Amino acid sequence: MCWDGRVVAGRVRPPRVDPPQRPGRASGGASVWIRFDADVIASVGLDQLRLRDFAGSMPWRRWRSRRGQAHLSGAYWAATTGGHVVYESRLELARLLLADFDPDVVGIWAQPCRLVATVDAVERRHVPDFLLASPTGQVSVVNVKPADRLTDPKVAEALAWPGELFGGHGWRYEVWSGSDPVLLENVRFLAGYWTVPDLVDSDHSGH
Repeated sequence: MCWDGRVVAGRVRPPRVDPPQRPGRASGGASVWIRFDADVIASVGLDQLRLRDFAGSMPWRRWRSRRGQAHLSGAYWAATTGGHVVYESRLELARLLLADFDPDVVGIWAQPCRLVATVDAVERRHVPDFLLASPTGQVSVVNVKPADRLTDPKVAEALAWPGELFGGHGWRYEVWSGSDPVLLENVRFLAGYWTVPDLVDSDHSGH
């Protein structure tokens, strides 16, 4: 089942992180698909997309873990959301930990949607790794990729066109490849003592 929806929310500031170079030429009419259940998917035009459209949504891809898989996937209990957030690699988990400890992040969605757009006359699809919300409703779309992969022109292009579209929509766009190892170790240590916040804004928590 599919339905269309439009929700009006506050404005957000333009992006502060530049996407990789070699962006594709994305045309107008991009759409975003958001999953709420196995058989319930919402289709929203990118120009109408707002943070509140993600309330109650679930990851686009079904999480699976199997023996012998190349990447470590799992579910991390996030104090920010008061529930589990899925990840598909150790690098994604590292970015998730940093988001959970960031006071400027009050909402975290993993694999929040599927973006569909025509780029260079070809229909393209992309599922971002994370969507982060600030207390004021500012939105950041995050893709996680190892630094050595970013030198691949195909990878750089695949990450660039979504950034072009999300940035044009007024949302921040970030391609994250790692952080200070000492900082990450400290955050991992503290995660064992992290507790649920007293208050979580339901408009941003997604739960």
